[in-house]
Amino acid sequence: MLAGVIDRDGFRGCCWYRALYETTGLAGNIRSADLTREIFAPPEAKAMFADWQVEQQDLFRFIRARIEPRRLRLLDQIALHDVPINRAARAARAFHRRPKPALAEAVEELLNARAESEESR
Repeated sequence: MLAGVIDRDGFRGCCWYRALYETTGLAGNIRSADLTREIFAPPEAKAMFADWQVEQQDLFRFIRARIEPRRLRLLDQIALHDVPINRAARAARAFHRRPKPALAEAVEELLNARAESEESR
């Protein structure tokens, strides 16, 4: 945002995308490799995720399906993993020469997908 790549709405969209990712439970809830930790659930549950997490996962998949895959890799590196833009371009193996316009396009696709998801509700 400070480099003039995205505006305030784009920044809010990236924050929303990160919060959505965290609520899906796909990032994992256990931050350490504690192999002795036991997780108890009733046998009839047979689900790794709560119903609300499954709904968030569906929304997350909907959003990701509407972003071009190369741009999505760049967006994930920046929004989800806090990688600086030039390192993110190398990690995503895309947009080495023009990472800033690619990020702006990815954020635009993110905002359009979010608006489309809100309209369909």
